Amino acid sequence: MALVINHNLGAERTLNLLEKNQTALGKDLKAAASGAKINDASDGASEYSISRRLEIEERGLGQDIQNVKTGGDLLAVAEGGIREVVENLRDMKQLAINAANDTNTDADRATIEKEFSHRQETIKEIAATTNYNGKLLLAGDYRPPHIATRSEGGGKDYTKLSIAPAFSAKAGTTVNTNAKASNYVKEKGDSHGPLEYKNAPSVTSHLADYEAPTVTQYGWSANVNLDFSPLAGQLTVKDMDYFPFTILCQGCPQFIEVTFDSNLPNSQSNFKQNNDPKYAMLASYKNGTFTIGTKDISSIADIPQAIFDGIATARGASNTSPVLIASAHSLSVEKNGNSYTITKSGNPMEIYYGSMNHPNPQPEREYEEYVPGNPLVIHDTTHASNAINVYIDSMHPRAITGKVPMRNPNTWEIIAQRDLKTGEILKDNDGNPIPARYKDPNPTLEDAHVRTRREALEAIDILDMAMNYALDQITDIGAYRMRLEQDEDKITVQQESATGSKSTIQDADMAATMTNYTKHNVLTQAAQLMLAQSNQDASRVLSLLQ
Repeated sequence: MALVINHNLGAERTLNLLEKNQTALGKDLKAAASGAKINDASDGASEYSISRRLEIEERGLGQDIQNVKTGGDLLAVAEGGIREVVENLRDMKQLAINAANDTNTDADRATIEKEFSHRQETIKEIAATTNYNGKLLLAGDYRPPHIATRSEGGGKDYTKLSIAPAFSAKAGTTVNTNAKASNYVKEKGDSHGPLEYKNAPSVTSHLADYEAPTVTQYGWSANVNLDFSPLAGQLTVKDMDYFPFTILCQGCPQFIEVTFDSNLPNSQSNFKQNNDPKYAMLASYKNGTFTIGTKDISSIADIPQAIFDGIATARGASNTSPVLIASAHSLSVEKNGNSYTITKSGNPMEIYYGSMNHPNPQPEREYEEYVPGNPLVIHDTTHASNAINVYIDSMHPRAITGKVPMRNPNTWEIIAQRDLKTGEILKDNDGNPIPARYKDPNPTLEDAHVRTRREALEAIDILDMAMNYALDQITDIGAYRMRLEQDEDKITVQQESATGSKSTIQDADMAATMTNYTKHNVLTQAAQLMLAQSNQDASRVLSLLQ
């Protein structure tokens, strides 16, 4: 090896090794001090990401365990409230059984009723005050999914509203508020004669039994005032969307419908001719529907003005009086000051509430509808889904309801089902007769009283129903609590697994770490010694220069 003084390659190589050993020694020191072999991404990029993900999972699972525990506490409060309800129901049944005994007079029963009603009030208070962290648990806020009976059609019942005054007749006009709508369409080609319904069931057969207030004019000139102000206390402008009316010609098959749309501005009112094939025989009479916009009016008393403006807009006849509604028999609407009148010459006319195409109100129809409910959510997972939905019915006396069997009013025996062949009364697993029918509508706990013996007997049935209702709730809550306990065990195992996996990746093996530390410490000291030795080699060259 040449003796040089500009480049001390031995010293440089020794320095590089010294730096590597010092770096490794620093990592060993950090691992030994922190107990983790992965402290940042430079210690292992993929391992760092995986361990951090596992750490997030571990902490989330820890919070899940906390959620489950607090959820159990919440359910314990709800269960405690229902237990108090059950205690009151138990005492109420005892009172009802006492009141059912004829050793008591009605005065005695009145005294028992006082305590009985106070028990009901106590149940109301329990339902209204049982809460956890401000959440009312027994007030019906967390009802389960259920099937509800809905009504379709009908809407507001025209026959029950004082709606006839909306059309007031002038002299020579008869107001008929109890009329049945006639069968207005006659056989094709029959332009005069009595109003009979012939061979066109697809047109107006649905009107045959339609009862509604009508205004009928008898004579050859009809004048009917439009005045909707009497409806102001019963309907709103928006309600009128469901209250069309029809103007019928008593001597011809012509009819004109007037409907309302509170989403349509007055200026956009329109007329739609009936092009349905079933009305082909009426085409020459220009039958159709005026849709009157009412978005721009605020008072129901302004409906006549909207009708006038709407028909004028549809006919392109602004500020004209009268405004033509239909050409046949000069059917028109006139404005005189603040008065609005439908006039017609020729055959008499009839005005009634409802539509020739879709009678309004339609017959009311009941149907069942699925109501999803509103769960109280116990979040028990590290993801957004898979929470436990808890449902708790209302424990208010008016919400506690169910089936109560029909009974013989004399013997008070259940009106039971019988075997069709033997006539034997059918019984359930407890030996009780199976009711053939139940009371309809189903009573609620609020309907229970003990003022008479008959009421006391009815109250016993209602309280049996209410007890089943409350115990079903406790059963559900007990099942929820059991699920939460099992869920806690499951989450604990998951958390332990996540912790173990993270430990395997992240935690340092202290024995191996200290072995590496000792090795790198010795190598560092050796490199320092060798660096000092290498630096002395250059100084030896000076002896050659002396």
